[in-house]
Amino acid sequence: MAKVKPGSLFDGLSGKLGGFVFCTGANGTIVKVAPKVRSVHKPTVSQQAARARFNMANKFLVRAGRLIRLAKGSEENISPALTVKNLMNEVIRGQYPNFFIDYTHLKVSAGTLTTPKAASIKQIEDRIFAVRWGNRKRSRPAEVIVAMYSPLQDCWEIESSPLNSKCMVIEIPRYINEVLECYLFFRYRDGTRVSDSMYLGSVVCAQNSSINY
Repeated sequence: MAKVKPGSLFDGLSGKLGGFVFCTGANGTIVKVAPKVRSVHKPTVSQQAARARFNMANKFLVRAGRLIRLAKGSEENISPALTVKNLMNEVIRGQYPNFFIDYTHLKVSAGTLTTPKAASIKQIEDRIFAVRWGNRKRSRPAEVIVAMYSPLQDCWEIESSPLNSKCMVIEIPRYINEVLECYLFFRYRDGTRVSDSMYLGSVVCAQNSSINY
């Protein structure tokens, strides 16, 4: 039996998931290996659904390691946005077995820095995008993180820029005619504080296209 670290990916879970049992109470979240019991009964539909949602959330987070590190500040009482619990409760939608990720409800960061009042992403040339944001001066060095996720390839492209620049140009040569889900957040360069993320929408890395997104 072990105690789950507060603010970690599995903090706040309760119930059996995979080969582990989670229990959340006043003293935090405890996890232990589920007893190996042979059952003559097949899992119920709700049990199958819970396992499917857990597996889907866990698979998504495996690919987001670098983003999780960038988006995790050290503020007290601020839980990370990218956790199994948040994905299962807020982001994974649909009915079993047809679950899907609702990217409009996905948050990649959570914190107390002020989010930009206006931010946008726009295609300016083939697979080249301009990202713009509103700006507030900071007393400490800060930067903008733009995270773009490819559902087709199940991977993230992450770019950064000084906060004061107000605009950055991103070239994405790897993807052709693919949809990318785009997010933006602020962070202090020392990683101590971050802002809530903003969903910028989806873009298509189309060649020979004059369409603006």
